[in-house]
Amino acid sequence: MRSRSAAPSGGEPPLRDPVTLVLSALAVALGALLFAGSLAAADADAWPGLLAGAACALLGFVAVGGLIGRVRRRLDASAAGLLPVWADAVALALAAVAVLFPPAALLGVAALVYLLMSTRRAGAQKYEGLRILR
Repeated sequence: MRSRSAAPSGGEPPLRDPVTLVLSALAVALGALLFAGSLAAADADAWPGLLAGAACALLGFVAVGGLIGRVRRRLDASAAGLLPVWADAVALALAAVAVLFPPAALLGVAALVYLLMSTRRAGAQKYEGLRILR
């Protein structure tokens, strides 16, 4: 059995792992259905929720998956094993706050977009000033 703490050298989650692919596909499908269901409960058209829910789930997977991969590289094996527990706890807390106070969901999406953009920006600038001196 493969260890959960094994991550590729880039720090990204193992996107080609069959378990990861199946779980991410389920997350996208559930996100789409939940968003569409919440729109239908409010007597609105449900079909935009299918697209928006899938997009939000995919955004969360990409943004948080990259963060977890980078953090996992810096931790020892025992601490890296608890990383999914912390990620799930934060996700459940955000979901609970979003249910109790619906505009908080927009803040969660904004935080995910910020996380993704700052990660991409930092990755692009990382080697900008690095030169080989002879």
